[in-house]
Amino acid sequence: MTPLSYDLLEYCSSFASEQCPEGIVCISGNTLRIVILEKLGELFNQTVLPLRYTPRKLISNPMNKHLIVIESDHNAYPHKIKLELLKTLAIDDDDEDEGDEEMKLAKKEMEDDDEEKDEGPQESFIGAPQAGNGKWASCIRIVDPVALETTHLLELEDNEAAFSMCIVEFKIKADAGP
Repeated sequence: MTPLSYDLLEYCSSFASEQCPEGIVCISGNTLRIVILEKLGELFNQTVLPLRYTPRKLISNPMNKHLIVIESDHNAYPHKIKLELLKTLAIDDDDEDEGDEEMKLAKKEMEDDDEEKDEGPQESFIGAPQAGNGKWASCIRIVDPVALETTHLLELEDNEAAFSMCIVEFKIKADAGP
């Protein structure tokens, strides 16, 4: 069996025959490949791209093969406001007035124990701050799937949320002006 992660597959479709009951037929360059997944339930290749919100829809741009992902979460702050909140929390932490000496000593000991100090608590570990019912955070992300990097990111503001999208091609007449 040949590993599936060695060549870029340009087009794929399901395939079934007597010799291959469940397979995929693919085009890679000028080669036709028939791929059989023997252990369909097992992981064979995985790459992670962290997202800001829950992905709602993904489409492929037929012109440049980039992926367009819309992400949105209910009861969430937009990324800009979330960063401001984290900065405010960090400032409030630093500007503590006189408090309990035992608490200060315990906090200092905990900070000394942490050799690797991050920029703050990880959201994936402690959870995101809750904005309240009726509040939405959303963004539109364009991803280059070959390099696995975000090429563009549009953060929606003013409590806007994206749930659906499609690619539309407009026909422009040659005699029509701008």
